[in-house]
Amino acid sequence: MEGPPISERVRELLKHWAAAADQNDGQKLRELILVCKGLTEEAGSLKELCNQIEPVLHLLIQALQKFAGEEDGIKQQEYTMAALSNVLAALSHDQRTGRLSSHSKVGLSSPAAMSQGAAGVMFQNTQELMPHLLDLLGKGSWEAKRRAAWCLHFIAVCHTQGALRWTPQQRTAAADTLIALMGSHYADAKVAACHAVSMCMQKDPTFRSNVAQANGVPLLIRLLGDVDGMVVAAAAGALSAIVHKVAAYAKWVVELEGAASLMNVLSRLPVGPVQHRYALMQVLWTLESMAQCHAAAAKMLIDEGLLDKLLGVMIACQQHGDMELEGAAAVCLTALVAGDDDKPLREKLMEQVEGYLGPATLKDMSERGGGELRRVAGILLQHTEAREAVAAAAGTGAGTAAGAGAGAAPHSPQPQPPQQGKPTPGGRASIAAVAAAVNGGSSVPTLPSVSGAQPAGAGPGPGP
Repeated sequence: MEGPPISERVRELLKHWAAAADQNDGQKLRELILVCKGLTEEAGSLKELCNQIEPVLHLLIQALQKFAGEEDGIKQQEYTMAALSNVLAALSHDQRTGRLSSHSKVGLSSPAAMSQGAAGVMFQNTQELMPHLLDLLGKGSWEAKRRAAWCLHFIAVCHTQGALRWTPQQRTAAADTLIALMGSHYADAKVAACHAVSMCMQKDPTFRSNVAQANGVPLLIRLLGDVDGMVVAAAAGALSAIVHKVAAYAKWVVELEGAASLMNVLSRLPVGPVQHRYALMQVLWTLESMAQCHAAAAKMLIDEGLLDKLLGVMIACQQHGDMELEGAAAVCLTALVAGDDDKPLREKLMEQVEGYLGPATLKDMSERGGGELRRVAGILLQHTEAREAVAAAAGTGAGTAAGAGAGAAPHSPQPQPPQQGKPTPGGRASIAAVAAAVNGGSSVPTLPSVSGAQPAGAGPGPGP
């Protein structure tokens, strides 16, 4: 015999739960928490709970507060946190196992996926929730800590940039407990902690300093060597949030051998197996962030052999037909030369990239690569051909002048104004000048800004 419809079961749960809360009936609340946890583990009933999300969130938050300090409070809070994390994961369209599905960036949930009402409830109750989350992160079982980390991640998703509404003491405690969780032996706990750290840094850039002071950066770099691809992806995502638009952090990660560890992932995980794809994608995005924000870091990446790794990834992607991953590698290539800082160094890096790839390889990429690779290779090829044409023209002009001057009386050289498109006494012509000389004044298209979506939470944070 079939039971009552799911919608009726959920309505009954909410009605009895509200009554138990009004009567302060602790035993009844304990029973209902287990019922609610069970419902969140069934796809149909979870969907119905999400349809009535605001009262559900209010009751779950009240339950966390109710059991705080009671003899079995930690255990009851664990059950409540399990239900809360399942609901929040469903609202953000994430897998209920706690391993995030792929959005625009691996590990980054879209705030738009959560309804305005649900996000508002979470936002308004952050200050009340935070002590209970930190309590579980410090004292709960490993499963409770994992659930609490995911809840912290989803709370950050609900907030606008710079508005996490936690105290400096809570921020410090969150960094300490999450870094400790990242060092556990449980892969799912590491993934949850890395995602929580990443999202909190994106919404509150000052949290980067807390993570650095808790020795989180060296640990994240070590996690890049983990055997679990989802741990690698999550750690790389957190590193991306750390270095985003902060040159000091990018340089620091390179000096800690973070760049070498990231590139080692590109060598260790072959393109093709689906379980490697998320990790490779996130590593490429992280290298892109590092190269984009700091020209010196970009030079270090090239010196460490990044061009070899990127070329290997792009060739493998063509063999496996993975144009999205190939595009991520192409965007990373762009980031090496397209930053807005230190233009002279960026131009030297462009020469180095073009010299490494060569006209034949660039031509092949511009014809056979995916859309992003064709675009990047085509622009680099135009620059290469323009530079070679100007060099040839300059060589011809110098030879003609030498022939005309044979037998003439020596004379003192007179300073001449620099000519567009030719190397000047203090250095070489700019890319724009080279383009103008070849195209009769019209410039070759310049490399665009990096097109990959960047983590939120930009703005300089404190130094390490």
